[in-house]
Amino acid sequence: MKLKRILAVAMATTMVMAMSITALAEDTAPATEGAASGAGASEGHVEQKHPNVVLPTTGDTSTFAYTMDPERLISTTSAAKHANSEYPAAASDTGVYFNNGPKAASGADAAITVYANKSKDLTVTNKSSFDIDLTVTAEAEASTGGKDIPLVEKTAIGTATAAALNLGLIIDTGVEATTSTTDILSDAPVTKKITLAGNADNYFITVESGEYVYRARTYDEYKALDENGSKTEDDYEDTWKSMTFAVEGSATSGKAIADGTTAPTLKVTWSWVDPTAGPSITTKTATAKAGVNTDIAFSGVIADISDIKLDTTSVKSKTTITDGKITVLSSWTDKWTSGQKRVLTVEFVGGKTDTVEITKE
Repeated sequence: MKLKRILAVAMATTMVMAMSITALAEDTAPATEGAASGAGASEGHVEQKHPNVVLPTTGDTSTFAYTMDPERLISTTSAAKHANSEYPAAASDTGVYFNNGPKAASGADAAITVYANKSKDLTVTNKSSFDIDLTVTAEAEASTGGKDIPLVEKTAIGTATAAALNLGLIIDTGVEATTSTTDILSDAPVTKKITLAGNADNYFITVESGEYVYRARTYDEYKALDENGSKTEDDYEDTWKSMTFAVEGSATSGKAIADGTTAPTLKVTWSWVDPTAGPSITTKTATAKAGVNTDIAFSGVIADISDIKLDTTSVKSKTTITDGKITVLSSWTDKWTSGQKRVLTVEFVGGKTDTVEITKE
């Protein structure tokens, strides 16, 4: 009987508590809105445009140094005056010789210097992720004294009535059947512009040292791609576009030259620009010679230039400007002392500036 009373009291207590909780719930209004905030963040930026142009590193002046032999003294004497040297066969010899280096990298032939009627090929390779415009310029600079052999077109060598010389700039773009040769004459430099394609497919975004980077694949990374499993390292190198340039020469045969006859100096320059980057100076350093105007190349046209300053003095009104070229007059540079360096600053429309350092020879 006592147990029944205890159960009854417990049940009654439970019911009272339940009723109290229900009443409390009924007294609280339901939520009708909410809000939250979160700060925005950027994962970062990776510049997906990477320049990497491999230019010839030769500073060797012998690359375009040459010897002319209109009287064919070398072939007539089988090069007896030039020990440990190899010259072209007489039947195909054109009488102008460029040093092409040792016949072999090692062994007995390494002591033999090869001379050819064409200079060594110099190669430019574009390993960038974008296309570039490459400019190659060749010119013949007259020797002091006015005794240079005349320069003529290649087609005139065979019919010339007096001793003459031909020099030609050879451009091989790397595309089949596109090799061209242009005569280098005394009246003006020869300038060739070539577009050399980049290869964005060889680039990718990765993480290095906790940072995003955009870089070219290594050969191993290239080979790891599904379609490249059987590719060699040469195959990988061939994915980059290259071009070569050189100079050839020929001289008349059987026509005597006067004692003391000289030959012009051959000057070849090369530079590249990003064609989408706007105008810029492409000649980064220059040498001013006595009595000779100094040409500075730039990518652009006359209208791109707003001012030119020599050190801090504006000289635009006294400067000859043509599309792609600024000419610094010898009347300025002849007043400089040998070894003196001056800075030419070019200001382009839009505020961009570029400089070139000119050294007096």
